[in-house]
Amino acid sequence: MIYAADMWCTPDVEVEGKTAKGSQTLIEKLERVQRMVALQILEALRMTLMDMLEAHAGLMPIGTRIKKICVIAMARIASILDTPNTQTSKKSSCLCQEA
Repeated sequence: MIYAADMWCTPDVEVEGKTAKGSQTLIEKLERVQRMVALQILEALRMTLMDMLEAHAGLMPIGTRIKKICVIAMARIASILDTPNTQTSKKSSCLCQEA
């Protein structure tokens, strides 16, 4: 359900005093799907709290999982950019020397 979330998930952004929701609507829909699945897995009542369903089913909340995926992707990108032996750093250093 959240394949490539680091590409399509956009954060909430404040522009000119208004807050754009980003991917919040999609995340809410995914939370509803996860709730339905958790209810079926556990054969629980519809009144059961989502926190309890996730805990008993061993599911991570969708919002938390997406944030985790995005943080891991940012760490990967940062580690690639910090490595001195990558092709991008060689190209950028060559461009800087020519200028």
